[in-house]
Amino acid sequence: MKKRNWRVAIGSMLLLLLAVAFFHQTPVQAQQGIRGPTTGLTWIPSAFQLMFGDITSSDVYLQKNGANVLGISGTLGGAGATANTTTAPAGPFNWGTVTLASNTATVTFAKPYANVPVCVATDVTTAQLVKSAPTATTVVLSDTVGATDVIQYFCIGNPN
Repeated sequence: MKKRNWRVAIGSMLLLLLAVAFFHQTPVQAQQGIRGPTTGLTWIPSAFQLMFGDITSSDVYLQKNGANVLGISGTLGGAGATANTTTAPAGPFNWGTVTLASNTATVTFAKPYANVPVCVATDVTTAQLVKSAPTATTVVLSDTVGATDVIQYFCIGNPN
């Protein structure tokens, strides 16, 4: 009887160790980022997120939220003084910063809109009203006071 209890105890412990080893889950840690040059297309399955940050609450990420929809967690920002006219935008947006010459500036969209977009603009040099006159291919920005003021603009519409 004692031998059987001893065998049962050893067998139970062995089964417990196997179960722990087999079903053990390691916690997910931060993954190392891509290092070195990469070229070509990189496919990320829809269920995954592309994270930017240092594993803090202020990180931002991109994730596919549906057919042709890219979700952004965080704030989409930009820097510099160049309008987004060198490449076709990935969505229905055009934005940038331009300097007026003789109270006006014309921005030509890299990808024309199917219809006239909605554009807003603000003068970041002086507190002046700015007129934005969009067409399907351009937006003309103008004011009446600051001949060389810096203007920020944002246009949204249907690029198809």
